[in-house]
Amino acid sequence: MINILRFLIFLAVIVVIPGCDNNDNEPAKALPGIGITAPADKSTFTAGTDIKIQAFATEDNGPVARMDFYEGTNKIGEDMMAPYEYVWQKVQAGEYTISVTSVDDQETEMSSASITVAVADK
Repeated sequence: MINILRFLIFLAVIVVIPGCDNNDNEPAKALPGIGITAPADKSTFTAGTDIKIQAFATEDNGPVARMDFYEGTNKIGEDMMAPYEYVWQKVQAGEYTISVTSVDDQETEMSSASITVAVADK
């Protein structure tokens, strides 16, 4: 029974060591990620103002070649260099869904979760 407990503890230590994968004990790669850092979800703006959209992306299979910015399914802009941002100019009143898609050097795309912003009349 004691040997079984030692074995289970050994397995738990191997599985829980942060920063290492279990195959060769090399530091694990950061998982790819993408997101919008500004504006915050459910932000409100006044009609006619500019909205600065900021985003980040990390890729595990190649460098980010560009970041595409979307309102719904409409591409509204792109940025090819970090920090990724786009200024959406003179936005009219309405409620909008914003997302970003990173494209790496091999044309692999990864999309963010979307946020919503409301733009109210003056």
